[in-house]
Amino acid sequence: MRTTHAARRTAATMLTAAALTLLPVAGGEGLTGPAHAATSGPGTSSQRDHDHWQGGWATSPQAPAAPFGPNWSQQGFADQTVRQVVRVSTGGTRARVELSNRYGSTPLRITGATVGRTDNGASVTPGSLRQLSFGGHRSTTVPAGAELTSDALPFRTGALESLTVTLYLAEPTGPATFHLISSSTSYRARATTAPTARARRSRRPATPRTT
Repeated sequence: MRTTHAARRTAATMLTAAALTLLPVAGGEGLTGPAHAATSGPGTSSQRDHDHWQGGWATSPQAPAAPFGPNWSQQGFADQTVRQVVRVSTGGTRARVELSNRYGSTPLRITGATVGRTDNGASVTPGSLRQLSFGGHRSTTVPAGAELTSDALPFRTGALESLTVTLYLAEPTGPATFHLISSSTSYRARATTAPTARARRSRRPATPRTT
């Protein structure tokens, strides 16, 4: 994966990944109550597990807008990979990611998605990349106005660890649900294959262009 644009922190888009929930280590107790149930299929948590999921990271979804200058939300993505770095507040033994299309006007097609341990910049620590699934499938569609949670994935994490969530968006998304301000940098790249562990940040400033 090679980036063509990297977002500035003051206008970084946190597209589609609305929350990352973790199943705490044995004996841990949930801090935020039950998370949304994962899509049914292989890897889906049991009801007992569901009762102990707790939020590790979240952002507030916003409608596409550019109040302070151009960003990626209004044009959206097409045949691109979006990589987002998140710092989880708590550790756990399993993970799942909630994707939001709350303000999308069309269904959001996710061709592939991964989670891994953050290395430097847009790079992921070698050997840590894990494929996310949705009802046992690598690809999924999030209906307009809806959220969707991935299947539970064995993935041990520590408190305050940085994780990288990568989404491959092969089809045009249209204007994208996002959050305007971020404390970390988001990345995008033109891509015709599934996300890989290595990526390079571009020196060019962020713009809403997809070329």
